Amino acid sequence: MASFQYHSLHSDGADENCVAVLVHGGGGTAFGPSTGLFKLISALVKPKTIVSVELPCHGKNRSSFVPEPEEALEKACSELAPKTSGKKVVFVAYSAGAMFSMKIWSRLYESWHPKSFAAFVGASFTAGKNCDGVQWYWSPETMESLGKSEMLKALHGEEWKSTVLLVKKWCARTSSNWMTEEERKRIIAGGRVYWICGSVDQPYPPNEILDWIDDKTALSRCIIVPCDHFNYFSTGWEYTSAALRLVCGREAGLAPTMQIKPKL
Repeated sequence: MASFQYHSLHSDGADENCVAVLVHGGGGTAFGPSTGLFKLISALVKPKTIVSVELPCHGKNRSSFVPEPEEALEKACSELAPKTSGKKVVFVAYSAGAMFSMKIWSRLYESWHPKSFAAFVGASFTAGKNCDGVQWYWSPETMESLGKSEMLKALHGEEWKSTVLLVKKWCARTSSNWMTEEERKRIIAGGRVYWICGSVDQPYPPNEILDWIDDKTALSRCIIVPCDHFNYFSTGWEYTSAALRLVCGREAGLAPTMQIKPKL
């Protein structure tokens, strides 16, 4: 199942009632203290606690057992609910981790402080239109043919194939109505959910994310950055971090300090 690393911060001005939750993407590992995202959220939001979530079959959660997404979701909600109830929760999640996190958000956000907000990066529930490509990519055979198996083995150990198969299974489920229409509306109606979309994101292009959101008010919370799906936190970090600054600034009631001009 997913694991949860709790980091207590002792910076000046830390918000005792604020908890940030960071969730990585498929094939990655937890956003720990050395990562750019952890440092950025620490500086922008000043939470008392940051929770770095590591998905099942990833990193330290090495296992040959590939859980169903529903089972992992129940465990995650049970873990987070008592630790976040009544708190201001800032959720930042990416790709497969973001799809997983949208389900958590839809179940728990009403128990959180009303100023809680989320930024979902490179994800929505539109995978049905791209399911064949996603299924092809997330297979052990494809990873070996692309020369990615050694990198995955270094991150996830000898069980790296389980990592790949988990993402493949979860992507297949998300393309078959894993999120209900009621849940979709609840996420969008929450009013404090943002989407950061890469202008050339292959699995989740902006036009499909916009179609999925399908709400004029919520569309104003969609930020398009010049990036593809796999580089939001590497070569595209300049733009992803700028988008996160805009989100956090807006939630803090600050005027934006930088405008992103997407290359569509």
